[in-house]
Amino acid sequence: MSIKKRTLPPSDTADKFVLRLPDGMRERIKTVADRNNRSMNAEIISTLESAYPAVMTFTDFMRDWVAPITVAKTQEGKQRLVDAANEEAKTKGVDYRVGLDAKELKPYVLFTGEDIHTAII
Repeated sequence: MSIKKRTLPPSDTADKFVLRLPDGMRERIKTVADRNNRSMNAEIISTLESAYPAVMTFTDFMRDWVAPITVAKTQEGKQRLVDAANEEAKTKGVDYRVGLDAKELKPYVLFTGEDIHTAII
């Protein structure tokens, strides 16, 4: 007879942090959360994500944004992915962007920092 192991819901395994709020702040958060059709927790997380965005490393950028461009089938599909990658890079405040070689339809990465300017993939 096998014993089934209980799987915990994500909320039971997430980090928890007790926070003291100034007078009136709970009500302000509740008002905004209701207006945005979210729970108070989701509203707080959204606000924190805006103030403290995750850092995108170059490895993340290559894996999550540039690699899919190499396997896209059409020029239009590749260009849409290039545009999305650059928007994400801009949002994350990183100093690199991706372009698309017009002849070979291969992506290349442009470093906008002072040291390196272009790397072909």
